[in-house]
Amino acid sequence: MSGGTAGDVWGGASEDGNAENNQVTITGGTVNDSVRGGFSLGGSNANNNQVTITGGTFTNLIAAAVGAGTVKDNTLTISGGSFADSVDLYGYDIGGAPATASGNSIRLKVAGLTINNIAGVNNLYFYLPASIQNGDSVAILKDAAAAGTDLSSTVIGVCAAAGSALTVGDEITLIDAVTLQTSSNTPANNTGGMTGCSTGYEFALEKVNNTLIAKLTKAPAAAYTVGGTVSGLSGTLVLQNNGGDDLTLTADGGFTFATPVANGSSYAVSVLAQPAGQNCSVNNAGGTVNGGPVTNIAVTCQATGVPKQGAAQPVPGLGGKALALLMLILAAMTGWFIHRRSATAL
Repeated sequence: MSGGTAGDVWGGASEDGNAENNQVTITGGTVNDSVRGGFSLGGSNANNNQVTITGGTFTNLIAAAVGAGTVKDNTLTISGGSFADSVDLYGYDIGGAPATASGNSIRLKVAGLTINNIAGVNNLYFYLPASIQNGDSVAILKDAAAAGTDLSSTVIGVCAAAGSALTVGDEITLIDAVTLQTSSNTPANNTGGMTGCSTGYEFALEKVNNTLIAKLTKAPAAAYTVGGTVSGLSGTLVLQNNGGDDLTLTADGGFTFATPVANGSSYAVSVLAQPAGQNCSVNNAGGTVNGGPVTNIAVTCQATGVPKQGAAQPVPGLGGKALALLMLILAAMTGWFIHRRSATAL
């Protein structure tokens, strides 16, 4: 669904059989009633159903699956959209009272939700977007029925997106509920079932009253780009940084290597391949990244054989014999001058 208005949106339903392997994808539009990936009306199994939401407007329950038999491996993923505070999110709809439920997941890739409740979830995964900041909330639960939010048997995982601005010690409120139950006051952060997480970030979870907080305990070192300018180039030049990250240039102007360098690490820019008929030299070629991008590397190119500024130059038009004759004349004049001064002194 990408637009328009709908009542119920179901991926598949069966009156007396299983509801399996259905997919619902919503990118826009308005849904006034429920969203369900798979719905077994006859109370049979509901397995491997998926609901993915990246946009749209929602006012009622959203469930990956409903069934009264075996309900497993259903997934609800939310990475965008607008949700009323009456919305309930389910990995599986607990109203179906399944005989067994396992592997049912909710993946939240957004922040700033205010909804009614989260329930029916074996795995609750928080993918913190790069834009999230210290003190932000992912989900505020209104829980109008006052039934509480029970995550005591739920596996909880949290990770950060690449490029996150979070620093060690920052805290994110994952859930702020009326009543919250978890397995302990310090539940484990289990990211084993999560994919697409940025490596290097580690979080510790803590339940404080009825809020679940993720505190960043480890973050990758900040990294910054390395670059500068090239001038005088008339061919194809290949530069390297730290012996790799090859960068091909064909015109004057600014350049930046593709791979950032960690803060406090060294960089060393060199020429891998010179342009035909030219020689390029690198100034400010190396150093240590110090809290910001490196932008002062200067590459200068000139035609091969052109002497460097300040080098001694031969006098135009003087061949080898003429130069030798000039030196003899200078020597003779010097001798005469010395003799003249000596005679005057006498």
